[in-house]
Amino acid sequence: MKKSLIVLFVAVSTSAGIAETWSDEDRRIETEQISDWKQKLGSVSNLESSEQILELSLGVRNLGHRKQVADHRVEIDELYTTAQTKLLAIPGHAEYYNKKIREAYHNLKDLGLTGSANRFDTELMYGLKTLEHLPSPETVQVLGEMLPEEWQVAHAPGSIDPPPLGIAAVDTLAKLPFRNPPTPPFPWHLASENLPAWREWYASVKSGTRSFSFIGQKVEYRFKPDGTWENLAMTNPPNDAPRPAGPKDLSSFVHGPSKSPKAVWPWLVALVTMVVGIAAALRWKGKQKRDEE
Repeated sequence: MKKSLIVLFVAVSTSAGIAETWSDEDRRIETEQISDWKQKLGSVSNLESSEQILELSLGVRNLGHRKQVADHRVEIDELYTTAQTKLLAIPGHAEYYNKKIREAYHNLKDLGLTGSANRFDTELMYGLKTLEHLPSPETVQVLGEMLPEEWQVAHAPGSIDPPPLGIAAVDTLAKLPFRNPPTPPFPWHLASENLPAWREWYASVKSGTRSFSFIGQKVEYRFKPDGTWENLAMTNPPNDAPRPAGPKDLSSFVHGPSKSPKAVWPWLVALVTMVVGIAAALRWKGKQKRDEE
């Protein structure tokens, strides 16, 4: 548990921009990653469709993490957008993960196969971590259909139970960049409280009585009774596309790290985020202990 919290603190600290400087080694690794992903994204079209999905999924997760780190190079944003665009263009990009998650879920819930809890947890983690980067009607449909699932595996001694599928799905669905989402952003431990609002929202989306759109896109989507959807051009789309990152100061890569002072607020944001994360982890751990009693 202690080790998990340390890892959580490191991850949160990095993504919130706590690290004040980049070392020469950090920049070297970043440059190496940029070169590697330029090569991978340039040749991904030579792969089979399923292999493309796997390679591009790794790209959006890896580059999506790196673009959250303060003072990253602008190429990271560009490569992330390229990987995301290529993945969204593949039909079945969300259904690919839906199939893997649902199969593991069936093996666990209905068949109770040995080791199926670990597989379900793994498929859920990689699948949802990818889908949160894929704003598309296919992703909305896949996650929306998971929202009613409340079943949770009976506790196995010595293991951490995977969450109910509906809770995991709403946490991911709410991370997509919707215009006018049914709830504000929320931390993991409040997912169950926000689940009813998202179920109601998806019910109206599925019925076709509500359309939806994503920030930065110039179309909105409306589902049909057969489960397909229409792409409707917006007459006056908001000018809310994410602005590209400006050039980064690379002097630290050449001359060593900058010593300029940093604002205090990233530390506060990181601290609040860390506390929320620790509270969620402790809550999960407390549930595990209660199940044992």
